[in-house]
Amino acid sequence: PAVLKAIYPAAPKTLAELYAPIVSGLKGDPGEAETLAKGVEAWLARVGITQKLSDLGFTEKDVPELVQNVRTCPGMDLLLSLAPVQATDELLTQIYRDSLHPMR
Repeated sequence: PAVLKAIYPAAPKTLAELYAPIVSGLKGDPGEAETLAKGVEAWLARVGITQKLSDLGFTEKDVPELVQNVRTCPGMDLLLSLAPVQATDELLTQIYRDSLHPMR
């Protein structure tokens, strides 16, 4: 959900169409990013996927190391280059922070 929240403004029409079966009512407006993220999180909870990073023992103090791991993991540069937004350290940090706890 946190990744979707981060990339939705860059491709709202495409993502609204893709996620329409899971989150109804999306219009493809860039301002719907949080609506999509919360909707996907709720859908994941309904199918039994409720764990967040904090449930796995991660805390705010782990975020810099997690971001560093993204930067040093083989193959991640290629994967990140395919994202519709620039994967800056600031964006990665926000994604991890948003992934620590439920968005609801």
